[in-house]
Amino acid sequence: MTRDEFLARIDEAYGYRVEGNVEAIRSMFAPDGIFRIGGGRLPLQGVLHAEPSAVAAISALIDNYVFKSVQRLGAIVEGNKAAVLSRAEIAPLNGPVHSVELFDLVTIGPDGRFTSFIQFIDAGFIATLARQ
Repeated sequence: MTRDEFLARIDEAYGYRVEGNVEAIRSMFAPDGIFRIGGGRLPLQGVLHAEPSAVAAISALIDNYVFKSVQRLGAIVEGNKAAVLSRAEIAPLNGPVHSVELFDLVTIGPDGRFTSFIQFIDAGFIATLARQ
């Protein structure tokens, strides 16, 4: 997979996230693929702290947070690994929209499906939500 194909795959996943399309996201992950929010335990609704399947973790987030848009700002790709910085417009359900930076560490398998997707979220966003 080329660099551009890899990044297009990540962009496609975010497109499905904006749509709230869990089934499409499911198809992009390897059966044993993982998705998790990086860092310590976050005091936020919808962030699972056990090691659920990637789809379970993403479904919980989709149930609690709406992604309005995502724009990739930069990326480094080395082989089957990528580090991606993005800006997203995210709103808790029935809440205001926040502009948030995301940093993703992504690993992709030979079949083009994600084997690992670790997401780090803007600390300011987390602090704002924790106060609400």
